[in-house]
Amino acid sequence: MALIIFIIFILFVLLSMIYPLWIKMLSKKNQFKYKDEHLPNNVTLVYLSFNGFDYIKQKIDFLLKELNQFEQFEILIIDDCSTDDTIPFLKKLQHNHIKIFYKDTQKGIPDSMNLAIKNAQYEYVIFCDQRQTLTEGILRKIVNPLNDSDVGAVSSKLSPFDKNKRISPLRIYENYLKKQESNLGKLIGVYGPLYALKKEYFSPIPENIILDDLYVTLQILPIKKVILIEDACIIDENAAMLYNYKRIKRYLLGLIQLLFQKNIIE
Repeated sequence: MALIIFIIFILFVLLSMIYPLWIKMLSKKNQFKYKDEHLPNNVTLVYLSFNGFDYIKQKIDFLLKELNQFEQFEILIIDDCSTDDTIPFLKKLQHNHIKIFYKDTQKGIPDSMNLAIKNAQYEYVIFCDQRQTLTEGILRKIVNPLNDSDVGAVSSKLSPFDKNKRISPLRIYENYLKKQESNLGKLIGVYGPLYALKKEYFSPIPENIILDDLYVTLQILPIKKVILIEDACIIDENAAMLYNYKRIKRYLLGLIQLLFQKNIIE
């Protein structure tokens, strides 16, 4: 098993050098541009909550302000059995457009996403994490392209700068690749902290999946376009080298899981 993991790592390194050149060449020849004719006016936003008391009030206030641009909207807060002050806060939170779901046991993000889709009222769904800061107008920017019948999912962009203005070379590299993929309409992996999709193209996610954002994307790509909007920015907390290492390790483990677990990608 160790040898297999080592071989996969070497292949990953080689692909990281060759793939950017290949995808850039393809994107120059086959540009995809979505049609933006009639703007979607209803949306379900799914807020994935777990021990995020330090973020939740400011984030919900921001999201409500952003969602007021839509004629009809709802926020589904799915709390994955928080143990901090999140649940007491949520129990005091009252708003006509907010529905809160409390889980009895912690089952992870895939379970929360599956639960949200079962209860989503509207066709257009946004998945949103808790800790990141978002730029103004971001929700409308990632939902509008879903008007195009060829588009199944839209990702925001993870800023190379964190909240403290530190820069991440890994994020610069990721954004470059994702831009070229998006030019083809074949973005391989939306950014998990914030993306939108059409509910009909969502497939239930197995609860043990590590890379839920990649899983969702791989289910949609065979039938619809997946793109990234560059001026819809997510700003995360930590761009330190340790964080980059953890991110790479998580991604590699997730890829190995998808490769070796049967019936994950049909």
